[in-house]
Amino acid sequence: METPDLLQPSEQTPSLKTEELAAAQGLRLRSLVYGLRFIFSKALLIGVSIFLAVFLTVLLINNPNQKERDVGPPQLEYRMWQQIEMQTRNYLAASPEIRELPQEEQGELLQSYRNVLIEESGLNLPFLQRHLKWTINALSFNWGRFSYITPVRPSVFYVLKATHFNLNSIILQHLPFSVLLAGSAFFIVFSG
Repeated sequence: METPDLLQPSEQTPSLKTEELAAAQGLRLRSLVYGLRFIFSKALLIGVSIFLAVFLTVLLINNPNQKERDVGPPQLEYRMWQQIEMQTRNYLAASPEIRELPQEEQGELLQSYRNVLIEESGLNLPFLQRHLKWTINALSFNWGRFSYITPVRPSVFYVLKATHFNLNSIILQHLPFSVLLAGSAFFIVFSG
């Protein structure tokens, strides 16, 4: 009777190692796919939650103003209409060449400028599309621009000076300090 030599590798050892390596690689690949799927599902859930939270915030901000028995216009839309009218007045005040035009041409030019502002703000869209546009603008940090006119008084006449700001730059300039303040507050409250 022949007894197999235990010290010599058998012929099945290379194929067994190959199968074990293939199984290990398959397990790693499945783990990677499972991990990526898990991360993607959580990121999607967080993204949808943030989108819905901002959308509901926009809806709440645009709620009609109710004082006792009177119901006013929706707050956000009303403020946007006020901004459009103020922008139109500022545009007219800051452009002496427009003020020199005849009334009809001046009115047409101001109305076309007003229509551009209405289209930019989304006030010409239906309810759902308008609120979705505002939500997407809020999430993409597209908060518009702000301008104001200050009178500068030389010796005899008032001269109007228009100043324009991009709201994104103003808000993003102060955002790191706000995040630091909120983060510090959360750390202090929840660490103790």
